[in-house]
Amino acid sequence: MARQVAALLGEGYDPDEIRRGIAQWMTKDLSPSLLPSIVNSLVNGTARASPRKPSTTDSRVDQALALAAELERGEIEA
Repeated sequence: MARQVAALLGEGYDPDEIRRGIAQWMTKDLSPSLLPSIVNSLVNGTARASPRKPSTTDSRVDQALALAAELERGEIEA
């Protein structure tokens, strides 16, 4: 990974672009040799965000908040 980062810096990529590339690389199970491709995709705007699996906890909290709002508005009885 250090070699890849050094090569990218040597090619003139901004350190923040490399950090974003590393962050995206960490979300996937990829070889470090693919980091330059990821950074290049980010710089060129062709990278896609990896789909985020919805959290069960987030879904349940959203449902509870919706139910509380319905109760507050009197739409359903407790």
